[in-house]
Amino acid sequence: MRQKSYLIEKQHNKLKLNTTLNKIKRVFRLLLGIELKILKRGYWIVLLSLIGINAQAQDAEFSQFYAAPAYLNPSMIGFTNEARVGLNYRLQMPDFGDAFVTLALAYDQHFEQQNSSIGLLLTGDRAGQGLFNTYGASALYAYQMQLTSQMTLKAGVSVGVFHQSISWGDLIFGDMINPSTGAAIIPTLENPPARTSLTKLDFGLGMTTFTENFIFGISAKHITQPETSFTDSDDLDNKLAVRVAINAGYVLYLEPKSLGKNPLYISPNVLLVQQAKFNQLNVGAYMGRGAIFGGLSYRHTISNADALIMLLGLKTGIFKIGYSHDFNISNLGIPANAHEISIVFDFGKTGDADRQNRLRKAAECPEMLK
Repeated sequence: MRQKSYLIEKQHNKLKLNTTLNKIKRVFRLLLGIELKILKRGYWIVLLSLIGINAQAQDAEFSQFYAAPAYLNPSMIGFTNEARVGLNYRLQMPDFGDAFVTLALAYDQHFEQQNSSIGLLLTGDRAGQGLFNTYGASALYAYQMQLTSQMTLKAGVSVGVFHQSISWGDLIFGDMINPSTGAAIIPTLENPPARTSLTKLDFGLGMTTFTENFIFGISAKHITQPETSFTDSDDLDNKLAVRVAINAGYVLYLEPKSLGKNPLYISPNVLLVQQAKFNQLNVGAYMGRGAIFGGLSYRHTISNADALIMLLGLKTGIFKIGYSHDFNISNLGIPANAHEISIVFDFGKTGDADRQNRLRKAAECPEMLK
């Protein structure tokens, strides 16, 4: 009888721990309905008194999604025959220090004779000042087909791994706080997880069709829905949900195009992302001429407004840099702005490479990807 009671209690503790970890992971990504505080000593307190939070973990998102094409869609690689290297950095909620930091480093290149493009994507997402971390590495491949003299189709795939870890020893739970002094000196009654890190395979698919003035893409990440549980208990909420993204954009030149001149252009664009119960819609436009470009967009989560995004950038030769700021317009009730920087080195923009592309009549991508 004692053995049976012990097994029941053990199973109950596993389920309780699994629920606790679910809540921690959701907090780090959604920050909805849960209170986060920073102590003077720099610790984060996670108050796990919330019951029934009904949201799943989701991927980090870049506001400058066209400056992170390999992250957006595995087929959006190899738009030139030379190497392209891109770096993206996002700091979300800067009022909380380096609470939510996302990085992406990508390389891609097209090989015309093989009608193929290859790429490599490295990502890092640190939440809660390093309490919950996700790092990934993916190899990308895209096959290119010429549909018409003006329209090109790319079909791509990504194969990679991701590693998640939680710094359990640095977590401070509500039952650890001394109510008299506010110091976290009381041992917690929460049981530690079975593991504090995991590594999983990850796969994605994508398709992009484009002309010099138009682009449309659709992609699906995490198509095998890998399990991300730190415990030995099964829980559907611990499966990484499929992320579907649809993007479209058009470039309208307001002045005649001619060799050696940089006409003024405007480029309306839209992005729709769906992952589990999370939905996101970005609608906006870029505008630019020559070395200077900028943009304004609006992000909505279908149920409520989220952010107004302003972008300003500079491009010269092989170098392109963009800075954007997310102005929070949601009813979250806490400062939820974000800074984002993108840097691209496109070696297909050298004078010799550009001339060779024109001579070969290589497929031209829209202005937002140049």
